[in-house]
Amino acid sequence: MSDDDMVYVDGYLNKIKEAYCRFPKADVILFNVRIHDKTGVHNKVTKTGKVHFWNALRYGTATLTFRTSIIKKKNITFSLLFGGGAKYASGEDSLFIWDCLKRGLHIITVKETIADVYNNDSTWFKGYNERYFKDKGALFYALSPLFYRLFILQFLVRKRNLYTAHYNKNTVAQLLLSGALEFKNKRDNKKK
Repeated sequence: MSDDDMVYVDGYLNKIKEAYCRFPKADVILFNVRIHDKTGVHNKVTKTGKVHFWNALRYGTATLTFRTSIIKKKNITFSLLFGGGAKYASGEDSLFIWDCLKRGLHIITVKETIADVYNNDSTWFKGYNERYFKDKGALFYALSPLFYRLFILQFLVRKRNLYTAHYNKNTVAQLLLSGALEFKNKRDNKKK
């Protein structure tokens, strides 16, 4: 999956083909991409291993490769509600990987670098503002209507350094919950 801020490294296609040969049971392989931003260069995948539900939400679309045949067979698609330019600014990649796991696909990470991503300007990230937190709450509900409150709780604990400069924990919790419930209500109204 490519984007206009990506530059593939020489030989990236061979790296991808070789990884699928080395791991023939893999349906989806997430490769390392080097993220270049104001704070430096960051690797997204630092080790080769299996992707589980508990570590699936840390990978972006730029890392993603898959066997098209199994994705079509399992009827897995990207949500048009989430992502740059959509109603909810981000999360399409998380939902896609989550759906792959729910449908039993074998997903692994491979630490080989296939591209550089230059995040100078984001089309969707405008800072840790109210929209960011509401959209994150909507994503948590979309991932799991049953466990979205646990996602909210873990976010409040694990990501507190992201929001404490501008918001207190209660405000962020309210925004996350508000986004989740707004998504739930819109989804429920469409079913009627």
